[in-house]
Amino acid sequence: MPKILFFFLVPMLVFGQSKTVRITSKKTLELPEKVAETSGLEAWNGWIFTHNDSGNKAFLYALDPKDGKILHEWKLPVRNRDFEDITQDSTYFYVADVGNNYNVRTHLNIYRVEKKPLLQNKIAIDSISFHWPSVKSDSTKFINYNCEALVASGDSLFLFTKEKHRTAVFSIPKVPGHHVARYKSEFRQKNFFATGAYFNESLHRLVLCGYDNQLRTFILDFSNFQSTNFFSAKVQKYRFTKSFRQTEGITSFNGYDFYLSNERFHLPLLVNKKQQLHKIKLPKLPRTD
Repeated sequence: MPKILFFFLVPMLVFGQSKTVRITSKKTLELPEKVAETSGLEAWNGWIFTHNDSGNKAFLYALDPKDGKILHEWKLPVRNRDFEDITQDSTYFYVADVGNNYNVRTHLNIYRVEKKPLLQNKIAIDSISFHWPSVKSDSTKFINYNCEALVASGDSLFLFTKEKHRTAVFSIPKVPGHHVARYKSEFRQKNFFATGAYFNESLHRLVLCGYDNQLRTFILDFSNFQSTNFFSAKVQKYRFTKSFRQTEGITSFNGYDFYLSNERFHLPLLVNKKQQLHKIKLPKLPRTD
């Protein structure tokens, strides 16, 4: 669902101070109506997994990366309050019901879906719940606990907040139970709303996708960091040449051929963009494992 309206009427802030590289789509596919509000992407078993966000039923879909068509779908036995992203490890998918546009949700859930049973059209699911830590409400320390991006690494999940001038990263254990999110660090970037994340542990590469207040898609590519100190890394900024897209998800099978998704975005007489899947290429990085 659109979170910020009339982006193009808001004065634009400069996106970063260093050079931003423009990238184009190698292929763009229109996605089926069933995933009109695609809000997260993850690549596994030759398929691209996605889901819709708030206001939709709790389905997980497997897309064909060649044509964008739905190959399989599974109904999850939970409520989709606001599914915002999906990540994985060797055993599980983690579907993040963490959308919090108005900063009013105090307890949130990440659903852990076992991967192998999906291949037999079965669902094995449990839940990780958490709440955000308390923070002071002054302007220098207040964090808007809206979140639309997460990755998995080791025994933890890492969540990235969606804020206009920064994204803060928090961690929680990736096991069922109730946890308190722990603040790790933050990255400040003017006019960038982080909406999706991809992490490749062997390449030490974290890629965040998002958009600005004019619905222009940007990508932040972090590399050469140690462990999960993501924001200690150097960063390369990219601007996607297709405009007026509410970009929501990013994934890759190999760490350099990436897929971006945007949900349908419609403003009567002004903008009408269909839900799409875009293939882009980022520079290869040497493996470090």
